[in-house]
Amino acid sequence: MKNKIVSIIVGMFASGVVCAADATPASQVSDAIAKLKAATNYSWTATIVTPPDAPFTPAPVKGQTDNTGFVKFSTEFGDNTAETILKGDKVVFKGEEGWQLAVADGGFSPDTFALNLAKNGAPGDEAGIILKGVKGLKAMDGGALGGDLSAEAATDLLTFGPRRSAAQANPDMPGPKGTKGSAKFWVKDGALVKYQTHLTGTVSFDGNDTVLDFTRTTEIQGVGTTKMDIPVEAKKKLEAPPSAK
Repeated sequence: MKNKIVSIIVGMFASGVVCAADATPASQVSDAIAKLKAATNYSWTATIVTPPDAPFTPAPVKGQTDNTGFVKFSTEFGDNTAETILKGDKVVFKGEEGWQLAVADGGFSPDTFALNLAKNGAPGDEAGIILKGVKGLKAMDGGALGGDLSAEAATDLLTFGPRRSAAQANPDMPGPKGTKGSAKFWVKDGALVKYQTHLTGTVSFDGNDTVLDFTRTTEIQGVGTTKMDIPVEAKKKLEAPPSAK
């Protein structure tokens, strides 16, 4: 009887190992993203690496979110700190006159910059968007799960400004061409802890082509211990009812 019990227990553990091994890379990442989204709160840091000859390398973006639906972003721009907060489909940014609702105006403005920061939401949402665009996710060196992005997904991720359809494209801000990309995800204890995209493409400004080459790495931190502080003025604008037409 004792040997039978031992055999059953060993069989249960063995079957569990087999199930884990049989999980596809896509399902592993998808489940890890779901676990992150279920967290009460977390923070992150996204860093961008560009080639040595690049004219400009964006500063890191730091963010926080919790289960109230607020998503907060901050980054340095010269001597200034750009702060953006998202909730639902509304985005506010801190401008010269305090917190302002960001409006898609089609130009290179503080509004567009804020909408670009917030367009993919918190990492739990952004990682899901990236995962959908990966073709043939597989195990890679360093414990990562990754693969190439479709041209459509790479173009979407490399396009500056708010998320928009082809019909909403702005001729003054043309999207990138010849885009290529890849993505990697790192999972630990069943949760997403890091993801990375490498994107290349060409954009044209005033008839001049500029080659873009970005490697963006987002690392998750403070899961369950992040404390958010949403300014009262920003909260009022984000939670205000729609204006009557």
